[in-house]
Amino acid sequence: SIITKNRNTFTESIPFKFESSIKKNKDRYDFILIDTSPSASSVVNALIMMSTDYFITPVSPSFFSLQAIDNLSSIFNNWIRLLGDYQTTQSFRGLSFQPKFLGLVVQMAKRFSGGSVQETTSFSSSTEKWVDDVNRSVKRFHRFAMQRGMAISEQEFNNFFGYDTTPFVIQKCCDFTPQLRSIAEKASLPVVKLTQKICNEYKDSNKKVDITKEDGQYTRSIVSITSSYNKIVDGLIKLEEST
Repeated sequence: SIITKNRNTFTESIPFKFESSIKKNKDRYDFILIDTSPSASSVVNALIMMSTDYFITPVSPSFFSLQAIDNLSSIFNNWIRLLGDYQTTQSFRGLSFQPKFLGLVVQMAKRFSGGSVQETTSFSSSTEKWVDDVNRSVKRFHRFAMQRGMAISEQEFNNFFGYDTTPFVIQKCCDFTPQLRSIAEKASLPVVKLTQKICNEYKDSNKKVDITKEDGQYTRSIVSITSSYNKIVDGLIKLEEST
């Protein structure tokens, strides 16, 4: 907050140095992903956002996420006002102010319990209704962002993430079981990296976790979340190849 409250010759270079510290490594990596906190009032989040090339908004099927999507335009307007004096100009080295909205990733989506293990995209009716609601809300933000050059178009979204995906929901990631989440946290690994050996080592003592059973609940969760992650990565690779 000292950056915005006490701008002087010592603090005004901080935003530029902040962005440079991130982008100096861009030639070493295909992607640099930053997982921000959910705080809309955070100056650090504002700095990160105005330093990025693209951003994805994660949401979960809840009223609070829907409310947050409705407030996205206000949040970005506040961030733009907060850091407006630090935007790069011909005579001043500051922040790029060029983030582009890619879309939403729905987390903790409830899957439909029927079907085979290969059916990874079947979700409950309540989840589908919520996704429809949040997608209507995010389209209002998308119009706001497009007017400011801060979003990809619907056509670009389709090119990157597929015509079988409804703009602007990139993927719906299933709500994998609490037991898998617990094991992944204890092992400090993503769920998609779990093996049967790791599950045996970190599971609760009174739980049987079998991820080798073809049609078991744990296998279903891992297959579904792996499919979603792979599709997100495929879309990002297409995006990277286009730039």
